[in-house]
Amino acid sequence: MQLIESIKQSSWDIRLLWISVFARMMSFGLTNQILTLYLKEIGIVESKIGLFMTLTLVGDTVISMFLTWNANKIGNRRIMSIGSLLMVLSGLTFFSGTDNYYILLLSAIFGVISPSGDETGPFKSIEESVIAKLTPLHFRHEIYAIHWMLGAFANALGSLLAGYSIDILKNHYKFNNQSAYRISFVIYISLSLIKFISIIFLSSDCDTNQTTNSNINNGTNTISHRNSRLSLDESSVSSSSIKITNNNNANNNNNNILESEPFVSKLQNKPSFASTSTALESSDTVGDDSVTSYGSSSTPVLSGSGSGSGSPVDERTSLITSTIEHNTATGLSQETQSLLIKLVIPFMIDSLGYGFMTNAWIVYYFKLNFKLSASILGSLFFVTSLVQCLSSIPSVYLSYTYGPIKSFMITQLPCGLFFMLIPILGNPAYSNGHGLEVSSILLISQQFLSSMDVVPRQILLTSLISNYELVKVLGIVNIGKTFARCIGPIFTGYLAEFGLLYTCFIIAGGLLILSNLLLTFSFINLDHIIKSRHTTRV
Repeated sequence: MQLIESIKQSSWDIRLLWISVFARMMSFGLTNQILTLYLKEIGIVESKIGLFMTLTLVGDTVISMFLTWNANKIGNRRIMSIGSLLMVLSGLTFFSGTDNYYILLLSAIFGVISPSGDETGPFKSIEESVIAKLTPLHFRHEIYAIHWMLGAFANALGSLLAGYSIDILKNHYKFNNQSAYRISFVIYISLSLIKFISIIFLSSDCDTNQTTNSNINNGTNTISHRNSRLSLDESSVSSSSIKITNNNNANNNNNNILESEPFVSKLQNKPSFASTSTALESSDTVGDDSVTSYGSSSTPVLSGSGSGSGSPVDERTSLITSTIEHNTATGLSQETQSLLIKLVIPFMIDSLGYGFMTNAWIVYYFKLNFKLSASILGSLFFVTSLVQCLSSIPSVYLSYTYGPIKSFMITQLPCGLFFMLIPILGNPAYSNGHGLEVSSILLISQQFLSSMDVVPRQILLTSLISNYELVKVLGIVNIGKTFARCIGPIFTGYLAEFGLLYTCFIIAGGLLILSNLLLTFSFINLDHIIKSRHTTRV
């Protein structure tokens, strides 16, 4: 079975990243249950809670932008370890009992407190980039799915733990609400320490500067085993350094190169993937060694000119030079920048909708409308997170069967519709006294479908973008999503004060549908190409 094979071949670093994401998402699941209620308990009104969430996300966006943009210089491991320690300090601040709005705000910004119960900070971008570096292309579906599944399951456990621990503290130890919420941050601190310990044991392979060292000697490309990366010594790239030889391994080399190259040229009116393959198969090979695809997807197929008529040598030269820092405003290639615009806009619209009704506000809505206890709330969100966890596996097979773009359509259109129906069908006027049951079923269904776009999105991004540019692209995408998510909570807070919190479900669902329609119309023709590449085995 492919899933078992993927787990067996995963490196020690990837398994440590799984521990890291488990601890982080469990802590975020915990804060998702208590953050809004805790801020309300210490006397902060809904409008200021909404502002708190927005400013937290804005601060997180700025910090994440700086860190992901400079990840290659600072080092992935160093960024993740510092972030883990800041999470510890943030937990200590909330546990201290201070009710100073600005101290709590600064702590949430720098300490990566998640106001939504979802991913925040630079961790996600860096982890996805590291996984792409360390995982062969044909195993990425499963590795990303496992990574997401562990995070979702941990988030579910965090929600359950928060709910039952608060009720135990209140009912058995006679803590008031505020004190019970404060004690919960001790669990948050402990989980942050576990995350820090897992990060410090990561190897240097996780840092870009370690995985892109040059292996080009005497004009010949040499490729090391398994986790080595195709890299560049700029001084050796010249017309005289490319040695073209005929050998009997040409077809094998070409197949390996095709598997390891993210597909970009299709969008730029460059040669199609099929025509590129034909050109390469009829050409000479570069160097004496074949390019192994294991753990490598370092370069996109980019020709040197826009005409798409470049020679095979031009294709190979661009294969090598794609790891150069480009002389553009972003440091990305022109082709990648064009792709980025088409990717970021629908993702930002999706996140704009999500910001109107984050998980923390959903907790508040159910608490306010149905008067649920902490343990019942925790159990409900345990189930929603659990179905998110389970949905990651079928999302892999949807991507295999239909491709990432059609997978978005199949799952996200009904997802948006279910979200819009929660306050409508859950209204007592339409539910015959079963508002909680109807709303819960719709929420669970929506959460199941919402997570089924994660693996297709990761596959889309890592198929289109080279490894060298991937950390920046993922950083920009996640920063753009976070920035868009910042807008909604301000309006949500004010709408909640006026008793209109239910309208945010409708806004969020509508924007989700819009974003996925836009993404589909932009990339629908790529499905068959990406599917063929990800099912190719060497």
